Amino acid sequence: ADYQPFLMTIRVVSPDGKPLRGAVLDWWQADGDGKYYFSEYTLRGRVSTDDDGVAEVLTVAPGEYHALGGMRTGHFHVHIYAPRSTKGEVTYEGMTTQVYVKERNDKTILDKDP
Repeated sequence: ADYQPFLMTIRVVSPDGKPLRGAVLDWWQADGDGKYYFSEYTLRGRVSTDDDGVAEVLTVAPGEYHALGGMRTGHFHVHIYAPRSTKGEVTYEGMTTQVYVKERNDKTILDKDP
């Protein structure tokens, strides 16, 4: 397998664009061969955002894999837990999303993703 280092940087902001400090990103991904490690925490973790709403993780680029009758493009699964509110602060709901990874951000690869 070709395990390329990959720096994942995500910035979490409120709907009005304000950086959200203390949001927790729970991410999981396949390895460079497209293999998941469901029974252990390999290539899974949690990290919190800094004062600028930024979190970074040094990992490997996730590989493609066969699923759902097609080829899934390499991607990160990310659940974002909103920061805990303090008295008087606005609260936000969390969200779950996928971040796709492809050389030069080639969007055409998503055409075959089921």
